[in-house]
Amino acid sequence: MKKTTYNLGFIFTRIFLQKKIVLDENKSITPITNTGSNGLISDIKTKLNEIGYPLSQNDYINFLQNFSNTGQTVLFEIKSQEADDFGNAIDNCEEEARKIINTLSILSLNPPQLILGYGINNQGQNGVKFFIPKDRIIKHATNIPGYFDAVPDLIEKSMTDPKFALLLSLFKTSIEQTNWINKALYLLILFEEASDNESGNLAQRLLSHSNINGYFGDLNVIAVELGIKIPEGKSVIDMIVKLRNSTAHNGTITPDTLREYKGEWIIPIIEQKDAFINLLIESARYMILTLVGHDRDSQSIKISGPIELKYD
Repeated sequence: MKKTTYNLGFIFTRIFLQKKIVLDENKSITPITNTGSNGLISDIKTKLNEIGYPLSQNDYINFLQNFSNTGQTVLFEIKSQEADDFGNAIDNCEEEARKIINTLSILSLNPPQLILGYGINNQGQNGVKFFIPKDRIIKHATNIPGYFDAVPDLIEKSMTDPKFALLLSLFKTSIEQTNWINKALYLLILFEEASDNESGNLAQRLLSHSNINGYFGDLNVIAVELGIKIPEGKSVIDMIVKLRNSTAHNGTITPDTLREYKGEWIIPIIEQKDAFINLLIESARYMILTLVGHDRDSQSIKISGPIELKYD
């Protein structure tokens, strides 16, 4: 069967993006501007109409019911893909699309959910494949400028480094969880996986990894910014090690499991559940950025000489 060339689109929801990102001449990520369920469905309907696949009234009603709590969406486009048919074209590029969009979870703190993929060619052999997201409730959306600048590097590394792609997948899975302990478990595994190429026990590996990549001290700064007091002589890395050793044997986080591993000093921290989880999330987020060379020192604006501030 002769292969034909398709232009593909993958629509993801639960992801907020402020501007278009052009990866190369054939790949781009575009924010779909309308928000809320009506805007989302209208955007999808428009895209499907463009490829000759109109939504029926029943389809529209089902979308309203299924995506009533959905937030913003993005369109990932890939041009000039050869395949036997639109289905093969979509299947061939689905994994790449997921990997690339997963990197955006670092920006938005939401796990992107693939809704559909479509294929278009100039011979009218168009088609669409639907996906069913597990979770359609958007919780939070924010783009941190410094994190946004890292997107091209995050994407490049995720496509060439399987371990890095795994770390992004673990981060995405962690923020999908509704239970704070489950969130923490995935983030602790993430740190363990990130450092497993170092030698020694977990404490030695994480200490080496955090010093080599330059995030050891900055995690302590993040704790201060979140209002969490780390005891003198201890660090966020120490906390992560104690928590991971405890959960590896007990599968949960409680005062008793921490006492078993001499982690009594962590008990007041976990009692601040929201702040504690934010510390783990922001620490993992920052650690991932340092793996592509984006840390506070390299990305900061350095000023020498006098400056003048004006208030209009």
